[in-house]
Amino acid sequence: MTTELDRDDFGRITHDPSARRLELEWFESTERMADQDFRRSLERLAELSEEHRPRHVMIDVTRFAFSPNPDTAQWRQDEIIPRYNAAGIEKFAFLLPPSAPSPGEPAPEPTADFPTGWFLARAALEEWLQQP
Repeated sequence: MTTELDRDDFGRITHDPSARRLELEWFESTERMADQDFRRSLERLAELSEEHRPRHVMIDVTRFAFSPNPDTAQWRQDEIIPRYNAAGIEKFAFLLPPSAPSPGEPAPEPTADFPTGWFLARAALEEWLQQP
């Protein structure tokens, strides 16, 4: 059974203990988001990852409308990815809008101990997460 662990104006984080998965679902309201809101959400996801130690983390960006500052990617690599590594995450996935360009094959991000996949359909994402 999936449980909502956190919610704010911009998204919600749910936990599925049977699948050992955390999911961050962004809302359309992210168009009003500031960089500090974005970072706070990623810090919360990292905190919950450390607490629940999921095998998989997924972020639904199908309705995401915020453009992070250019330095945010480096901040995520330096501050957030190591926390995901410490939590023992095995796979990280993004669900993209169907209009997004073809995402390519899953691969580790810089500083990550796990592969990250980008998917245009939930079914493909779920299939990848189920693979060993």
